[in-house]
Amino acid sequence: MREPYLFIKELQQAIEESVTALEPPLPDPPQPVTTDPGDDGWLFDSSREYMEQLKHYKTPDQWQKMHATMRSKHKVCPECGTSFVAVPRAVYCGGTCRKRGNRKRWRENNQRRAKKG
Repeated sequence: MREPYLFIKELQQAIEESVTALEPPLPDPPQPVTTDPGDDGWLFDSSREYMEQLKHYKTPDQWQKMHATMRSKHKVCPECGTSFVAVPRAVYCGGTCRKRGNRKRWRENNQRRAKKG
């Protein structure tokens, strides 16, 4: 009974020795290239405004296309006069101005009807 156990134990030791003796030649690890990019070289800079930050993320073609699209969606609210970037059908900058404008239009329409009737 001991003979198979001893054979397996000897075989295990021989495998462990051959594995520890095996040290393949490895190349030296690559050294990082560090350069000082200056202020404008970094991709992200928290001190930049949003649109300025986008210039660094986008290619010039993407930037021009996006900027033209944003300018075409730029509208002025007829109630408060603030400028905003609109979704396609938006007329007002938000819910408050929309409700105010609708009430004003409703009053004007009802006053016209009252004068006619």
